[in-house]
Amino acid sequence: MCYHKRYIFSCAHYTWGVEVLACDVPDCYTMYSHPLSARKLQMLCRTCEGKVQKTKNASQVLKEQISKLHADLDRLDREQ
Repeated sequence: MCYHKRYIFSCAHYTWGVEVLACDVPDCYTMYSHPLSARKLQMLCRTCEGKVQKTKNASQVLKEQISKLHADLDRLDREQ
């Protein structure tokens, strides 16, 4: 069991860092982290950041469409 650094993002996802302590087993694929070598980051991971950006873009498009529809309705009300 090899100990690695672990980075924990504010979205609760995590990623593994460099190896801190190697074990005696060659080709060991078991990864552990010690609380002292874990770092909490005040940022979102790439996946969540992409999702947030996609949501913001979709929200902006919807706001523009709604304001355009309101303008069209106001124009139609004035014509009648």
